[in-house]
Amino acid sequence: MDNELNLLNKIGLTDAEAKVYLTLSQNGSLTGYEASKIANVPRSKIYNILQSLIDKGFALYTQYESNNKYVAVPMSEVSNKIKMEMSNNLGQLEESFSIFPLRTNMDNIWHIKNYD
Repeated sequence: MDNELNLLNKIGLTDAEAKVYLTLSQNGSLTGYEASKIANVPRSKIYNILQSLIDKGFALYTQYESNNKYVAVPMSEVSNKIKMEMSNNLGQLEESFSIFPLRTNMDNIWHIKNYD
C-alpha cells in the first residue's frame, strides 16, 4: 500500500487524501464516519478531505436514504481525466511559447572544473 500512497502523492494528493482515496477504493461507498475510522484520519478533517477528493475528481458524493455516502472514482477514469488535462495544458503552453524566440546565447556561461 505504501507504493500506491507514494504514487498518489506524486500526482497531487496529500497523504491524508491518498489514504482516504485508497480506503474508498477498497471498501466501496462509505459515510464520512466510516471512511475516517477505516483510514485512521481524524473525523474533524475527514469532510474537508472528502470534499477535496471530490473537487479533484477522485471521489463522488451520493445521498442514499438518510446517509451521505462517498465513493471512489475508478482510477482508470481519474487517469484519463489527468492525461487529458495535462495534454491540454501542455498544448496551450507550447502554443504560448511558440511566439517567443528561443534564446540560446551561451557566451556568458563559464564552466569551471576545479577550484584551487
